[in-house]
Amino acid sequence: MTPDEIEALLRDPSVPWEERRDRVKDLQGVTGATAAGLEAARAAGDWGKFELFLLVAAAHPDPSYLPPITAALALGAREVPNEDALEVLADLPDPGTIALLERIARTEHEWDEFNQVGVKAVWALEAIHTPEATAALARIAEHGDEYVQRWAAKAVTRRTR
Repeated sequence: MTPDEIEALLRDPSVPWEERRDRVKDLQGVTGATAAGLEAARAAGDWGKFELFLLVAAAHPDPSYLPPITAALALGAREVPNEDALEVLADLPDPGTIALLERIARTEHEWDEFNQVGVKAVWALEAIHTPEATAALARIAEHGDEYVQRWAAKAVTRRTR
């Protein structure tokens, strides 16, 4: 499948949204097209299209998605589907994302009323099983939003048991 075919499948108005979403799980051999779709959407700043490709990325995790997802998250922009992107990163634990995830977890945005972006960054960090990720979680548990701190502290506690 090409990125355009994937997008057409996800945008087909003749099929109910739930069915379109379920079809994604059955796709095969789509990682290359998904990575290309993510990168094209990111480069164009087309966050609606980016979000569609994140749906495919969530169903078919692959490390090739890391560059466009991390580049989008690095923007720190409200328009980026940050929470969805972080959920995908939680399924792609990569030590190369630790610094970015820590920065995201420690950043408070006026548009993120309940700091869900920070919490999901903690979840993604928790999926990385390295001493560096544990240290980042410990730093987050000490500084920043109280709600995010609690999630980070719980993650550290689970690791040190």
